[in-house]
Amino acid sequence: MKNNKTTSILACICFAVISLLMIGNVFECLSSNFDLLDLLTLLQFVGIILIAVAAATDKRKTAAIGAIIAGIGSVGRSFSMLSIYADIAKISVWRTISILHQQGLLVDFLFFDLLAEAAGYFLLAILCGSRKQLRWPGFLSAALFAVAPFLLLSSLGFPYNGTGTVSYLCRIAGAILYTFYSSDKEVASLTTADLQTADIEDNPTISQTAAQTIEEIEKYRSLLEQGILTEDEFEKKRRDILQL
Repeated sequence: MKNNKTTSILACICFAVISLLMIGNVFECLSSNFDLLDLLTLLQFVGIILIAVAAATDKRKTAAIGAIIAGIGSVGRSFSMLSIYADIAKISVWRTISILHQQGLLVDFLFFDLLAEAAGYFLLAILCGSRKQLRWPGFLSAALFAVAPFLLLSSLGFPYNGTGTVSYLCRIAGAILYTFYSSDKEVASLTTADLQTADIEDNPTISQTAAQTIEEIEKYRSLLEQGILTEDEFEKKRRDILQL
């Protein structure tokens, strides 16, 4: 499907741009004394690259793995940065969180924005890894990517320069594009497989338009997802529709 391919290419471009914008940070990590924070930054970088490659090569499982890796990198970075502040103050991480919260400075210490970003990646992993036709994880992922930058240095207004703004806009666009791509991909693969296994010339049912066939199959798939039909009942209905 042409539209589906265009969507996947655009999603690939979005995450490729994010990875390119991180290259400076990656070189900085490699040229300095390599520590845990540098490792987590590289982990996030690798995860984003995997998401971009998966969009270009039509590999949803790879995208899910990449999103999980990027999410782990984001979570780790948030706690790692708090750990640095805790070491300086000679107190525990949780005590640091408590003090920052009491002083109203917690959002200024790269905590909630990275957690929101991580949650966005984990939802993207659910979207790409699920066998069901889901859209809500993708839209919620995009919403979290949109909220994340406003959780950083909120007292100073919009916190990002041009590069940071482009990076977050690409995350939002990428999540939305992946949402539509994943949904369209599942319908396309189901329909293609069904129509290829059917004898179109000998079965009058298949002579109706592909759109009607898809709609009828998807109606029963919806009943399956709601638990109204069992897998066997759905399969029987599908085969009846296609006269297999």
